[in-house]
Amino acid sequence: MTHLFCCVDWGSTKTAAVIADANANILGRGVSGPANFKDLERPVFLDSVKTAIEDALNIIDYDALP
Repeated sequence: MTHLFCCVDWGSTKTAAVIADANANILGRGVSGPANFKDLERPVFLDSVKTAIEDALNIIDYDALP
């Protein structure tokens, strides 16, 4: 079983997500719109975070994972 880790950086200009394995190899990256929870409504914030994570997960070649 391969453990994957997700890191998300959100702010007022963009949201970036990275998926990495336990050895810090980056397997996927995703970027979406702004996600500043102080300035945006909750649905907009959540959509930006969700989109960035989904994009990062969709890039991964799951068949190549150990």
